[in-house]
Formats: sequence, structure tokens, C-alpha cells
Amino acid sequence: MDEQEVIVHFDYAVQAGLLTVRGTNEGSVLYTFTHDRILQAASSLLDAGERRRVHLAAGIYLLHAREAGKSGNGDPYEIANHLNEAEERRMIV
Repeated sequence: MDEQEVIVHFDYAVQAGLLTVRGTNEGSVLYTFTHDRILQAASSLLDAGERRRVHLAAGIYLLHAREAGKSGNGDPYEIANHLNEAEERRMIV
């Protein structure tokens, strides 16, 4: 999807009470889920591989934003959590 399509979908989610606007950062609107359970439900719709790809994309995006000096995207723990969740985990039995 292009950015305009994403904005339209996110506006519907805001109107439905699933997302809230957290603020803006250099012309971009920042969103957050209104409740952790909504985030968990959205995450549960993804298979394990897609969930890892989403976490990897988020971690890389936040890392690049931090390196570029963009404020609001510099929490190293959030970056590390996304990158850790992107790692394929195998249970050793």
C-alpha cells in the first residue's frame, strides 16, 4: 500500500477506537493501539513468519530513525525488543 492508503485505513481504526494518534514526528503521524489486548489480537492474526518479518521491519526502521537523529524513535530497548522478536526461535528438547 502507498502511504495515502495506509492513512485511510488508520483513520478508520482511529474512528473505531482501535488506534489513537500519539503525536507527530517530522510530518509523520504516530499511532498507538488503545489497549494491549488489541495489539495482541492483531498480532495473533499473523503467522509466525509474518510476525518475525513485521518485527524485523519495525526494528530496522527504528534503528535507522535513531541513527538519523529523529526524535521519538530512539528507545534502544524498543529497538532491541523488535530485533529479538524477529529472531527465529527454536525449542531445544
